[in-house]
Amino acid sequence: MLRKNVSGQFLGFVAINASTGATMTGTTGFAAFRVLDGGAQASATGSVTDKGNGQYSFALSQADTNANDASILFRLQRYEDGRC
Repeated sequence: MLRKNVSGQFLGFVAINASTGATMTGTTGFAAFRVLDGGAQASATGSVTDKGNGQYSFALSQADTNANDASILFRLQRYEDGRC
């Protein structure tokens, strides 16, 4: 559960190579998007940190949590379009 409109909160996620099933480590270039209270999708303003073994941490900004209902999407463009 996230606290509304409070910075210093984190979400963990894992990155897995869809072709091989292997976890992805040392990966940079994640884009994060948010939907707050059912509104339009916008870029999230927090930052992603590699924790190792495919685990990543997203540090949410205060703006990313300014909602009663929040959804976050992570994308890595260079793998989606076939570039590695």
